[in-house]
Amino acid sequence: MEDDIEFITVCPDNSNYVKQIELLNFSLKLIGLKIPKIIIPHYSDLGAYDLENTIIKSKLENKTNDKYFEKFVLRNINQFAEKQYFLFLDPDHIVFEGILLTDFAREKTITVSSEINKLNDFLTKREVEFTAKTMIKSVDVFYNTSLIFSDVNLFRKFASHWQDSYENLYNEIDHRHLEEIALSISSMNNGYEIESAADEIQGNFKNKNINSKIFHYGGEYKEANFVKQSIVHNVGFSLAEKYQLLKQNLCLLSNT
Repeated sequence: MEDDIEFITVCPDNSNYVKQIELLNFSLKLIGLKIPKIIIPHYSDLGAYDLENTIIKSKLENKTNDKYFEKFVLRNINQFAEKQYFLFLDPDHIVFEGILLTDFAREKTITVSSEINKLNDFLTKREVEFTAKTMIKSVDVFYNTSLIFSDVNLFRKFASHWQDSYENLYNEIDHRHLEEIALSISSMNNGYEIESAADEIQGNFKNKNINSKIFHYGGEYKEANFVKQSIVHNVGFSLAEKYQLLKQNLCLLSNT
């Protein structure tokens, strides 16, 4: 049941991310689920924003200029997750149905986003060649990390390998998808099994499954930019209006 899962998100000190979390909260409460804990790096501050979530600061060493590095606060997941399992969602998600343990992976498996990308589509030839040198065996894809589901203790052990891989690649490849690429490489190199969530669990603008339980409206897509700027970040709409407009637009955009 969803009561067995700790809901987590990570939020930079940015008003647009806060608007996304407010909408995520609204969608969860609408179906009777608890809102997520927000984990932030120790150097951040969300005190200026009126959020009802529990906000926890977590030590994050080796700060970088890459905003996605802040996701590594999840290294300390065992310090703030009170349940055996956790579900991390980037703020730019909306939840339509209840979440069950059976929606996710087998034992000793870390589940990530349903979106899978090819290295060649996002890296230069030199970056691909360097990345290949860090792999025990060659892979040509990487997983999006907008969603992460795992047993807390399993992920705590894995996360140090993830950050080590990130730091090894930091000066060699573009930062936009660095933490995602590092996750895929470190899981393979250290014997952790990763699998993508089913499309019916998490939709996105790549698979465009609007009948999913959760929808990720972020990513490098023109549709994502449209819904964020015209709906989610628009102060002229109430949360209820944003929720309905987003649902309507997802239906329209999924057919384009």
